[in-house]
Amino acid sequence: MSWVVRPAEREDVPGILALAEHASPRLTNLPPDQRRLDQRVQASRRAFDIEQGPDAQACHMLVLADAHTGTLLGTASLRVKAGEGEAYYTYRQEQLIHASHQLDVRVEVPILALTHELSSSSLLCALALSPRLDDTQRLKAQRLLRRARLMMISQWPERFADRLTMALPGVIDDAGHSPFWNSVGKHFFGRDFQDINFQAGLESKSFIAEVMPPYPLYLSLLSDAARESLAHAHRTHHKALSDWYQEGFEDSGHVDILDGGPVLSARPSAVSVIKNGTWLPVTIAHQTTPTHRLLLAGQDLARYRCSVLDVAMSPAGQVVLTPEQASLLGVTAGVAVRAVLEDGL
Repeated sequence: MSWVVRPAEREDVPGILALAEHASPRLTNLPPDQRRLDQRVQASRRAFDIEQGPDAQACHMLVLADAHTGTLLGTASLRVKAGEGEAYYTYRQEQLIHASHQLDVRVEVPILALTHELSSSSLLCALALSPRLDDTQRLKAQRLLRRARLMMISQWPERFADRLTMALPGVIDDAGHSPFWNSVGKHFFGRDFQDINFQAGLESKSFIAEVMPPYPLYLSLLSDAARESLAHAHRTHHKALSDWYQEGFEDSGHVDILDGGPVLSARPSAVSVIKNGTWLPVTIAHQTTPTHRLLLAGQDLARYRCSVLDVAMSPAGQVVLTPEQASLLGVTAGVAVRAVLEDGL
């Protein structure tokens, strides 16, 4: 398989729309709406224009494609700032102490506090995969899309925040109902989770905070199902949650404002792809004997390419690519590529 991650182009919009329509569960940051997706792809292309420099409101949309057929296999996005010019709301898990000296009572009460303190972090979001991938392929595709974005951050740290954030879908049943939303948000909107989730994808989540009460939510007043689902990932994302932890992300203490799903965060210096990466000069040979499996990315942001390749290493420490591999990454002999060791052959 020759897979490559690259920036999304306008001709990819129909394929991205199909990925959004098949996402399970539906993703807030990837609405199945062709007009909105077309706007996002155009904005993403501007964000990849290195001449513009860093842009706090930029969102880089990537696609995973089969290099031979051009078929889209997945997509994922990377926002420079989670708030995108507005507040990015979450609930922070806290403890309140209720005490009375007269009654000799001291009780720690868990609450959720509405906050936008993660607004300035960079957000990894909107990862969706083709339903045609089998289980093994899905794991490889998830890993490549996850790490390709982290490789971007490792190469252009000045464009991103010093804190990374990502949210996984929370508990949602087969009918599309969220126990957290049913116990919290639905009381103030009178609308189902999927309706609000779709609206948030078309515009933003800021309207949620405009209607939701700004006061602490006492967990003891929520339904049993809502409390049990809090900070738990959707069943289809359990492996993804484990993988993010292995990359160096940690529980942020926050949950998603809509479905109560887990929100993770990390300092870039703690992320494995970033701290373990190195620069390797490229040489090209028509015949090679692969000895290493590397995650490789070129250093041209406007034509960013990232892939996992089986390559040889020269005695001088150069990565030896075939002409086809060099073309896949869009690199030539003598340039340097960013490299991270992948699983053994």
